Amino acid sequence: MSSAATTILFDLDGTLTDNFEGIANCIRHALARMDLPDPGTDALRACVGPPLRETLPRLIGSDDATTTERALALSNQTTDGVVYAPSAFGTTAGRPDSST
Repeated sequence: MSSAATTILFDLDGTLTDNFEGIANCIRHALARMDLPDPGTDALRACVGPPLRETLPRLIGSDDATTTERALALSNQTTDGVVYAPSAFGTTAGRPDSST
């Protein structure tokens, strides 16, 4: 007697998809809302993996915890209820300007 699978788990932490663009767009959104410049692709790529609480202070130029938490909150914002989530699957859902 065989049993059918009832649950499928996906590990989408970058192992199966390239999530760089989505993370970078979230950080760019936060920096823009804080009137800070885009640090460029190399600096943003260094933010993928470690916790943002550790990498954002370097990008925002401040070790102030309140400023870091503001940047983190802004990076988690959504546009029209959809998180910036492009991935290797090619979706650009939620991006305010999908031409960038």
